[in-house]
Amino acid sequence: MKSRMVNFVLLWFIVVMTTACAPEADWVIPEDFTTFEDDSGLFSISYPSDWRVNLQIISQLESYIGEYMKDLDEDISIEQTSLLFLAGIPESSGYHPNVNIVIEPLPGRIRTIRGVVNGQVAGLKTYTDDYHEIARQKVKVDGRDAYILEFEATYPNLGSVHALILVTKAGGNAWTVTCTALDGLDDFDQHADDFQSIVRSLRIHK
Repeated sequence: MKSRMVNFVLLWFIVVMTTACAPEADWVIPEDFTTFEDDSGLFSISYPSDWRVNLQIISQLESYIGEYMKDLDEDISIEQTSLLFLAGIPESSGYHPNVNIVIEPLPGRIRTIRGVVNGQVAGLKTYTDDYHEIARQKVKVDGRDAYILEFEATYPNLGSVHALILVTKAGGNAWTVTCTALDGLDDFDQHADDFQSIVRSLRIHK
């Protein structure tokens, strides 16, 4: 499945792994959201009720990722990186808008949440010449320190991306929740409040 949504998920696999702090209680998850509970009890996340979860596509994406990395001739290991969750509004070209959750072990040299975020941004800049960070906010989500970033950039085989990501860490892993709009600022603005609610709804139970 080679859609724009799939290509953006790939972006988070090829990433090499001070602001005001907003209290977690300041953001209320909308009552009409649906909550997904992971079968293993690892995490939960909420999203608009008209979005659909697709976990079956994960193995297909991982296969496609391997082929994509070969085409790029990039020597980057993704064996310890896991795509845990994918949801969005289904369209013929994929899921748009969409949210995905990726976790990977923290590099030995990076232990702070600020270090994790800076590593993510450095990786994002590697694959584009026009990365533009619009906002960066330190927050508390599920009682953990986290950063929420809004950025836009243009990526090969993907085009213009406007995204909101949450980066946090738990249990020796970096967690990244990515909400994506692929049709520019107007499209992002349409979903901006939902995106904020989605990333702030993440709960890590283990």
